[in-house]
Amino acid sequence: KKYTIILYFIDESLEVQLENLAKDTKLCVGILMIDNYEENWISITEAAEHLGVTVDSIRNWIKKTDIPAHKIGKLWKFKKSEIDEWVKSGKSAIGSINRSTYVL
Repeated sequence: KKYTIILYFIDESLEVQLENLAKDTKLCVGILMIDNYEENWISITEAAEHLGVTVDSIRNWIKKTDIPAHKIGKLWKFKKSEIDEWVKSGKSAIGSINRSTYVL
């Protein structure tokens, strides 16, 4: 039996990883890169769902951190890739530090 697998990549590092896997396992894989991929905007609710937090948490992060949020009219909009990069950078953890002062 022959199977055809078509994969679409945005990130070139994934392409390299797949090519290496194909060499190691003797798979024949066709790869199509999309250069003009345009990511859709998501709402604050979708951003909260993507991160597994509440909308209130997102609103607090907008006020207190540098979460990549864009105000379009009265609405906040996000790009998943920007949110993911923000989380990976470690900047998302800074806003969650408890700033309470403890007296010993």
